[in-house]
Amino acid sequence: MSQPVSDTCTVLLDAALECFSHYGFEGTSIRMIADRAGRPLSLISHHFGGKEGLYVEVFRHMMTEFRERFLANTALQRGVPTTREAAIESLRDLVRFLYADLAIKQQNQNRAHECGSVLWLREFRSPRPALKELIHSSLGPIADRLKACTTILCPALDAAKVRFLCISVLGMIQGHSMMFGLNEVIWGGAETADDPEESTERILALCMRGLEGFTSGNPAQQA
Repeated sequence: MSQPVSDTCTVLLDAALECFSHYGFEGTSIRMIADRAGRPLSLISHHFGGKEGLYVEVFRHMMTEFRERFLANTALQRGVPTTREAAIESLRDLVRFLYADLAIKQQNQNRAHECGSVLWLREFRSPRPALKELIHSSLGPIADRLKACTTILCPALDAAKVRFLCISVLGMIQGHSMMFGLNEVIWGGAETADDPEESTERILALCMRGLEGFTSGNPAQQA
């Protein structure tokens, strides 16, 4: 009896995730993926069109799961904030979600999360052209929400400075997730979030102190 298409695709995606994370895109062949999956080589071309198509689908699978978790968070589905109070609360909801989804999950990661992290790190600096549209469409809502909050909280800043602050906020959270192993080496142990809500408030407080510096006449904002 032949395997259902969904099962075959899942097995191929899992095998591809392992191979791409171990050997990179260039170092992985479709033969390696087929052998790890225990499936005929021809099925990769049949279902995904080739190695790059399979690579994109591995990321699409990861991004789809992330987007579904984002859309399932009712707090993040509120309308775009229009007041300072709403912007602070929306920023809190966003930081809470990202910290829980990225940092805590990485600290308690399973094999698939570990492999996914390796792939993400390889794409951070220079995403492959085939991935750019997928990444933008998947992470765009996060960026839009963060930009809206920052614009309200720092209305005097131009678009370039708002983007800089948004990237800085995301960088703080990524420092607790993608840098988890490095943190253990540098600091002698990575922080484990026994109380995610408290950690969220700490990050939010740091964000707010920084953002407030741009609205209090701090000369640094002119730099």
